[in-house]
Amino acid sequence: MTNDDNLQALAMFWLAAKGEELAANQRRLDIEDQIVQAIKPNKDGKSTFKLDGGLKICITLKTNFKADDMVAIEGLTAWWAEDLQPVRIKKELNETKLKDLRAYRPDLWQKLAKYITSKAAKPYVQIETGEDE
Repeated sequence: MTNDDNLQALAMFWLAAKGEELAANQRRLDIEDQIVQAIKPNKDGKSTFKLDGGLKICITLKTNFKADDMVAIEGLTAWWAEDLQPVRIKKELNETKLKDLRAYRPDLWQKLAKYITSKAAKPYVQIETGEDE
């Protein structure tokens, strides 16, 4: 078997597994919807339901908030006390800048590197069929 034949077989196995995964995920989501409808929890947070036989069902409800007009919210609340501020600033590393510093400014990267942990991410594999186009 050539390497190309081997990759062709692996790609076909991957596509089949991906299809099974998507179908299983949809079945699980359908079952979760049925469980939520049967229990009808009514509050944010975690609710636990014990069943005969030792099984336990835990349902967590959460309300997501999204600003429709962040500028308006910031203007309205600018004078509010800090403990009442509904907007927060999230600090995070700028990975693009870090990669550029590592590649083009090793002098600066060397100063930063001792404060940063980096590790390889899981490879992302995608296989496309001719039907995708």
